[in-house]
Amino acid sequence: LYLLDYLRRSIHQDVSSRSLQVVALSAILIVSLSGSLEIAANEIPSASALKAFLSNPDLIDYQPTELEQYIIDHSTPSDSVLVWAGHPGMNFVTQRRSPTRYIFLQHLFTPTPHAPNGFTEFLAELKADPPALIVVQPVSSAGLPYFENSGQALCPGCDPSAREGMSAFKQFVNQNYQLNFSIWDWVVYQRIR
Repeated sequence: LYLLDYLRRSIHQDVSSRSLQVVALSAILIVSLSGSLEIAANEIPSASALKAFLSNPDLIDYQPTELEQYIIDHSTPSDSVLVWAGHPGMNFVTQRRSPTRYIFLQHLFTPTPHAPNGFTEFLAELKADPPALIVVQPVSSAGLPYFENSGQALCPGCDPSAREGMSAFKQFVNQNYQLNFSIWDWVVYQRIR
């Protein structure tokens, strides 16, 4: 940057400093060229890697995580899976549909056109299409309350109608599901058949 600034200032000076400009420009080109060559040498894939990439008919070779693989192994493609967290992509990756239109579950706690929150619709959807699994992040990165808590901790900071909705959801889970798997900061509840 110093050399570029020096070059910019010297353009307006007399012809006697042209040789200094040529030297500065040469230095800039040498530094840029050597940096570009180093980047190219480190970043350009080898011929074998290019050949393997181009010969692979499935260019997207995603390997599911252990949690995603558990979901795949313990549900069928026709099953719904509820992800009680801020990770709606998990349904996409596992190719399991959500049992509810509430993909971003934080919206449960906001008013709807017909109710103070979305819990009535949410619970009706769960009863109509009970998910095979409920995948939960107890300490939610999205700030969702954990339905296994009790009392005020069930839904801290919630209005009474949202706390009532969480209580009904907790009752639905306790009657129909059992804790089956735990990995990292996640737990999975499986429907009791």
